[in-house]
Amino acid sequence: NDNDNDNDASPSQGGYVERLDGSFGEANNGYKLSAVYFANPEWQGARGGHLRLVNGTHTAEISPEPDRLVLFRSRVVRNAAQPVHGGAPPCVSLSLFFNGPSDEQTRRW
Repeated sequence: NDNDNDNDASPSQGGYVERLDGSFGEANNGYKLSAVYFANPEWQGARGGHLRLVNGTHTAEISPEPDRLVLFRSRVVRNAAQPVHGGAPPCVSLSLFFNGPSDEQTRRW
């Protein structure tokens, strides 16, 4: 891989670029809550595969530890999956999205 910038990860590298899962207005897909479940039987942090969450000026890097469930607001918290490296096995995760009623006037979660 000639590109060492984790922010430019593509699905073929085992990651994805930072994004919002839900939105407001015309792009509203109804997603309100995102859930990521890490189903890895074991994991070592040096392998990568972290979930990056960004909410305004706050950023969290969450390790894909076995049996970990992460919940975040789909339309407010940006997220990105960092690629796995060093010949590590793929990071196994399941993403779910929970829909809810539109609240366009107040743009609440």
